[in-house]
Amino acid sequence: MGEVLGLGVTHFPPLSGTDESMGRILKRVLDDPALPEQYRRPEGWPAPMREEYGSDRGLSAARRHREALMSGFRNARRVLDEFAPDLVVIWGDDQYENFREDVIPPFCLLA
Repeated sequence: MGEVLGLGVTHFPPLSGTDESMGRILKRVLDDPALPEQYRRPEGWPAPMREEYGSDRGLSAARRHREALMSGFRNARRVLDEFAPDLVVIWGDDQYENFREDVIPPFCLLA
């Protein structure tokens, strides 16, 4: 009987962007007309969010977050290498990011 190892990693925020552009994610949320006015300014945010945003608009937090993600990815790779599998199956849940209601395939393989 074989052994199975399950590993999970995130795909967000997109690490293909730069730390300097990470704040755009929050900017899009703040620009949403459905967002109540009280949350549009740092004064209306929870203290931890204000601290992360800091005086550099989240740049330091983005750098710390990227390093934490990369550290987690490196650890997942180390665990995978130690397991030494004969087969690796990678499953993603990105279908809705690539397809919409009118054409969501029952199975999607992206390479």
